[in-house]
Amino acid sequence: MTLTCAADLLAPSSLPVSMPDFDGATPQLCLEALREGMRLERTRWDEIAASPEAPTLANTLDALELAGAELERAEAVFFTLVSAVGGEEWDRAEADITADAVDHAHAFATHRGLYRRLLALRESVDAERDPEAAFVLDDYLASFRREGIDLDAAAHERLHDIDQRIGAIEQAFGKACVDARTAGAYRMTGVDALTPELAAAGATLVDGEVRVPLTNYTSHPLLASLASPTHRHGLMRASLARANGSGDVDTRGLVAELVTLRDERARLLGFDSFADYAVDDAVAPSADAVRDMLRDLARRTQRAVAGEEERLAELARAEEGEDYRLAAGDWTYFEEKLRAKTFTFSSEDLRPYLDLERVIVDGVFYAATRLYGITFTPRPDIRAWSEDVRAWEVHNEDGSLLGLFLGDYFTSEHKAGGAWMHELVGANGLTGDLPVVANTCNFTKPAPGEPALLSWDDVITCFHEFGHALHGLFAASRYPSHAGTSVPRDFVEFPSQLNEMWAYHPQVLARFLRHHETGLPAPREVVDEITASRTFGQGFATLEYLASALIDLDWHSHSASELPDAAGVEEFEAAAAERCGVAHPLIPPRYATTYFAHTFGGGYAAAYWSYMWAELMVADMENWISEGPSAGIDQGLNRAVGEALRHGVLAPGHSDDPLAAYRSVTGRDPDPAAVAHRRGLEGTRS
Repeated sequence: MTLTCAADLLAPSSLPVSMPDFDGATPQLCLEALREGMRLERTRWDEIAASPEAPTLANTLDALELAGAELERAEAVFFTLVSAVGGEEWDRAEADITADAVDHAHAFATHRGLYRRLLALRESVDAERDPEAAFVLDDYLASFRREGIDLDAAAHERLHDIDQRIGAIEQAFGKACVDARTAGAYRMTGVDALTPELAAAGATLVDGEVRVPLTNYTSHPLLASLASPTHRHGLMRASLARANGSGDVDTRGLVAELVTLRDERARLLGFDSFADYAVDDAVAPSADAVRDMLRDLARRTQRAVAGEEERLAELARAEEGEDYRLAAGDWTYFEEKLRAKTFTFSSEDLRPYLDLERVIVDGVFYAATRLYGITFTPRPDIRAWSEDVRAWEVHNEDGSLLGLFLGDYFTSEHKAGGAWMHELVGANGLTGDLPVVANTCNFTKPAPGEPALLSWDDVITCFHEFGHALHGLFAASRYPSHAGTSVPRDFVEFPSQLNEMWAYHPQVLARFLRHHETGLPAPREVVDEITASRTFGQGFATLEYLASALIDLDWHSHSASELPDAAGVEEFEAAAAERCGVAHPLIPPRYATTYFAHTFGGGYAAAYWSYMWAELMVADMENWISEGPSAGIDQGLNRAVGEALRHGVLAPGHSDDPLAAYRSVTGRDPDPAAVAHRRGLEGTRS
C-alpha cells in the first residue's frame, strides 16, 4: 500500500508483523500524522483523568499505555527516515516538529489529573498480588515528581520554555555533527589516486586532491594505515577541529547555552546539578559513585597507557628517526605496527575472512540460535526505507513467531553516523503486538557483486547492536512503556555489551571466520590471536572513552556561573580533562565537546558513563557464565545459559528493578573489579 494521507500512517499496518509502511512517506505527511497523533493522545489523557468511574488497571493504567498507539506508529516511520535516510527536507521536518514534541511531553508531565488518578489507583493495587503493575505505577508516579508535577504555574512555564529551547538546540547540534563530517573533511594534497584504504574510508578525488570525510569518532580509522606523518597529523587536526569555528560549522555557542539551560532545569526540579538529575533514575546510586568508579579506572588505565606509549615510541623512533616524538595522530598507526609485531595477522589481513553476510548469518544469528533456540527466515519480499534493508522473521524454538528483525548496514550520504538499534513496533503485552526491531550501521557499501568485508571492530558492532535487538525481541512485559529496551540508560547497554562475548567464542568464530572466496576457515592461529587480542590496546581504548565520559559528567556538574561562554568551550574541556585525571597529549577524547552528539545532541546527556556502568554487570556476568554450572557445556554457549539470560534479564524489561533481575540470574551483585580484568588492566593498581 502507498501512503497517501496522514490517516494511513496512524492506522495499523497491514504488512507482516505490523511492519510500518514507508512507501509514499514524505516529511509533510509525517508531520501531519505526528500532530494528529499527539492530539489524539492528549484527548485520551483528558478522558482517562476525567472518568467518573473508580480507577482500575483497565480504565487507567492500561488505557494510558494504549493512548498513544497512533502517535507511536507515525513516530516509527518519521524518526527512522530522519536518522537512516536524512537530508535537508527531513532535517527541516525534524526541526519543525521539535516544539510540538516538547509541548506534548510537557502536557503529560504537568497533567495533575492523570497524576492524581494514578496515585489513587496505586493505593488499591496490592504489590504482592500484582508486583508488575505496582512497579510500573510507582515508576510513573516517580517520573511525574521528577519532572516537577508539584511546581507552581510560573515554574512550570519556565520549565516549558527551557525544554523548548533545549529541544531546538539538541536538534541543531545533531544536524551540525552530521554536516561537520563533510564540511571538515581532511584534504590530502600530493595524492592523485585513491588507494583501497582511502576508498574504504569514503574518500573522494576532487580537483586533484583527496577529500577524506570525518567519522563520528575523533580517532579516524584511516590513521592506522597512513604512512605519511604529515597526513596523519593533518587528519587528526581536522578531526579535532570540526565544529569549533575554524570552518563552516560551529557548535560552541550551542554547547554553552545548552549546559547553562540544563543546569537551570535541574535546579528548578530540586537537584544540585544536571549530573545528579541524570543519575536519579539510573541503576547507579549517585553521580559521586559514578565519578569515583570512572576516576579509579582512569588511574589504572593511565598506568597501562604509559606502558603502551613506551612501546609505540620505540617503534616510531625506529621508523622516523631517533629525534621523532609521537603525536596524537600517530598512536593508531604505530599501534598497528605493534599489533603486527605481536600477532601474525594484521587488521587488513582479517578482512577477507569477515564477510558481512557470513558474520550476520553464521555468527550473530548462529550464536543466538545456540543460546536461545530462535531461528531466522529471510523475508526478501518485505520492503523498508531503503533497498539495502534486509528483513528476517524470527521464530521461537517451538516454531511460534517471535517478531521481525531488520538490518540496514551500509552508509549513505545523509544517514546519521554510528550504529544503533531502534524499535519500529514494540512488544505489547496488552494487545499481543509482536516486536519489529532494526539494527542500523554505517559500513562501506561494496561495488555491485562484491562482498562487504568488515573490520573486527565492525564485527563487534554487529554483535553489540544485535544484543539490543534481542532485548527488544524477547520483551515480555505486560506494559509496553516498560518493555524491552525501555530500561535505565546504564542498564540498556548491558545486553548489547554482553552479546559481544559470543563473537570471540571458538565455535562461533569457526562458523563465520571464513575466507569470502574459498569458504575455507581461517588458520587456527588466527582464531587464537583474535581471542588473545581482545585486551590489546585497551589502555588507549579505555582512556579515550573515559575522557569523554568524565568530561561529559564534568560539563553537567557545574552551576551556570561556573560554565563558560562559547569562546571558552575548548578551554573548559581541557581543564575538565585535567580535573578528572584523563588528560593525555597523545589520546584525545573519543568525542570532543564540539561534536559530542551523544550528550549535546540528546539521549545521553550527563550519561555517557552509562556504557561503563553497564560493563560492570557485563564483566561480572561473563565470569558467571564461565564459572557457572552450565559453563562446561560448550563454554557457556548453550540453552541453559540462554534461558537464564532471556527470562532473567532480557524479557522483564523495566517491570522490576534491573539489579534484582541481575541477581535473579547470578545470585550476587556485580563485582566492580571485574571491569579491569575484562579489559586487561588488572595488573595496574590504583
